[in-house]
Amino acid sequence: GGGMGGGMGGQHAGMHNPMQMQLMHDEMMLEHERQQGQLLDEMVKLGFESNMSPERMMQAQMCMGVDEKYMAMCEGYAVYLSECPSFLHDICHEDVGGSELLRSPCPDYLKCYYCLRINPLYCFDPVLGG
Repeated sequence: GGGMGGGMGGQHAGMHNPMQMQLMHDEMMLEHERQQGQLLDEMVKLGFESNMSPERMMQAQMCMGVDEKYMAMCEGYAVYLSECPSFLHDICHEDVGGSELLRSPCPDYLKCYYCLRINPLYCFDPVLGG
């Protein structure tokens, strides 16, 4: 009987091991991808039903879940992004001490600058943690 109790404790402690955390993370990512897939299916259906252009569908998808107060601003930015080569093709130039470097993938803060004309210092980039 005592051995089983110890086993339960060990199992509980095992919940914090990196492998288990990675599996939980992977499952969450898969669930997120599944939801994104469903969302995409609905967007495609919506697009066919309303003859929405691919650009307009992309814009609608970008602003899904945005607070009503910010919807007009989001839709404006979504138009710029859906027409911006740096965003669409994930490629851009970066000024590096007087010469230009071609970057692909293009960092988010540079897409923000090239497509939305926002100073890169004010653009959030998760990679930089800015």
